[in-house]
Amino acid sequence: MTEPSGSATASTAATDQSGPGKKGKALTPVALSVLAALAAALNSGNIRQAQRQKTILLKRQDYPFPSPVQEEFLRLDARLRELEDWQRFATLPKQIELCEKMENLDRQMQIHPLEKAQAIKELQSAWRALGPSNAREVHKLWQRFSAAGDRAYAPCSQYFDQQNAQRQQHLLERIRICETLEQYSAKYDWSTVNWQGLSQEVKRAKTQWKQFSDIPHASRREMNKRFSSALSLVDEKLDSEQARNHEFKRACIQEVSELLESNEAMPQLIRAVKTVQQRWKQIGITNRSTDQKLWKAFRKQCDAIFARRDAEKKSAPAIPGQPTEKPSGEPGPVHAHEVSALSGAFKARAKLCDQLELGGDVSQIEIAWRQQASLPERWEKPLLERKKRASTGRTVYAHCNDLEELCVRIELLAELTSPEVSSPLRLKLQVERLERQFAKGQREVNSRADRLADLQSAWYSLSPGEQTDPSYHLRFSRAETLLESASS
Repeated sequence: MTEPSGSATASTAATDQSGPGKKGKALTPVALSVLAALAAALNSGNIRQAQRQKTILLKRQDYPFPSPVQEEFLRLDARLRELEDWQRFATLPKQIELCEKMENLDRQMQIHPLEKAQAIKELQSAWRALGPSNAREVHKLWQRFSAAGDRAYAPCSQYFDQQNAQRQQHLLERIRICETLEQYSAKYDWSTVNWQGLSQEVKRAKTQWKQFSDIPHASRREMNKRFSSALSLVDEKLDSEQARNHEFKRACIQEVSELLESNEAMPQLIRAVKTVQQRWKQIGITNRSTDQKLWKAFRKQCDAIFARRDAEKKSAPAIPGQPTEKPSGEPGPVHAHEVSALSGAFKARAKLCDQLELGGDVSQIEIAWRQQASLPERWEKPLLERKKRASTGRTVYAHCNDLEELCVRIELLAELTSPEVSSPLRLKLQVERLERQFAKGQREVNSRADRLADLQSAWYSLSPGEQTDPSYHLRFSRAETLLESASS
């Protein structure tokens, strides 16, 4: 005869407990339902559910139950313990393995805290998936696993604390930015505003806002809304001023266009164009993209007038006895009294290139460039190439090897001692010079002033990076100053 199932037995016990031989009160339907759920969980092998039902029954006020319900409960409890023993037998090796993995994770200090925290979370999930157990050895393993997890998480906790502190600091910085912009909106005297300074302040505020982007998630929406609101009035004022200045520049273009169509004598025409160029230069802030388009149109009109002047010069008959100019690409010898003027021209162009590389106004820098004293093509071409790279956003920063070689060359020219670290390069350059002179018969024909100009053209056509060693600039400047003084 087969043994009845747990649920059937529980049902029978529920019927029997209300007969003449019962002890105590009758069980409620709720208690009988829980007893049946315990039997069903055991039949399906769901240990966790069975443990929950057992706990509910043990906490009831009418426990121990009347016989034979108590006997049925004890029989089901024995089955549960048997299943727990089998589970413990199957999971114990896995729990030991998880303990070892957690302890190994604790020892791996090189792992990034975010990666380690995720690994800890995965091991904890794996432990929970094995199910609960009241066995003493499992409890000891859990203590071992938990302690290793706490140790492994310690650097993660420190990292997250630092991240939270940084987010709070970033939040304070964003609040400060908003307060500054709000003060502009509320208190700024727009009749005497320094538009260039205000534009720079707004650009700086936008840049800093991006730098301090990592703030507590709960504050992001509110802070973004506050920033947009504070920025809107200032941006509106700036946009209005830029639009006004765009109209001024369009008026300059129209004026030069009318000059181009006029019959003015060339000297008066050139003076008028230069006056308009000066006025263009004084116009305030503009939108960079719009300004570049306006500058191209303005320059096209100006170039047409200067081209007409050059054409008139070429077509004019030569005056007897007046010397003809040399081609600009082939400069004549540099005289001693010209060294200082050449140095100033190189430095002025290099300064304009620096401004371009830092995001300066392209049109104003172009005007300033055209107003500089002319340089022979051989020396100006490298500087023009640097300017072109800067104006198109393709700046290439100088390599330290190029800077060092130019320093050694000008130190040789100035007969200065080079630092010890440059001794091998200096010796190499000296040997190469001797080889050209004696082995190949190539004598140096350029004057010292010519060679200084060559070195200056090469030096100032290089773009110094932020990480450039400042000692190179000190070395070149020292030798350059000495050579300039010797020529004066």
